[in-house]
Amino acid sequence: MIEVDISYIKSKQGILKIALITFDVIGFICASLSIGVIRTNESSWLAFVTIHSAIIVTVLFVLYLLEIPKKLTRLNWPLSILIFDIIEMIIHLIAAIVSIVQGGQCVAVGTLCTALVAGGVFTIVCSVLYWFDAHTNYMVYRTSSTVAETEPQQQETPQPT
Repeated sequence: MIEVDISYIKSKQGILKIALITFDVIGFICASLSIGVIRTNESSWLAFVTIHSAIIVTVLFVLYLLEIPKKLTRLNWPLSILIFDIIEMIIHLIAAIVSIVQGGQCVAVGTLCTALVAGGVFTIVCSVLYWFDAHTNYMVYRTSSTVAETEPQQQETPQPT
């Protein structure tokens, strides 16, 4: 049966996921404001990076809220999320740098250029949050793999005949 873990919302991981969703959505809105006005490659890339991250993190948030990872034990959740966080951190950094540089070079449109720069700044904040999430998941992964290695193996005792 699926249960809802309300305490996850107040946990460090839950608050982190909510912050990631919030900053990604704000970055998406900023990038969307500048699409079509500035060179659309940078704006579209920033919009894609932020919205796909917001969707994936929302799905992960719901999965953890419903305690699905506790039921799906075949997947190493901390390692999977760690890999996801590292990839997202790198992609967010690239998108942020490109959008900030492009927005800084744009002088023709004014406020819409600053929207692209603001989107880049919010994306840098997301990158830092992904680093923090990756670090947290690494610690969980390291702890869980250490516990698995130190647990005694169950050996079958010979049956008397």
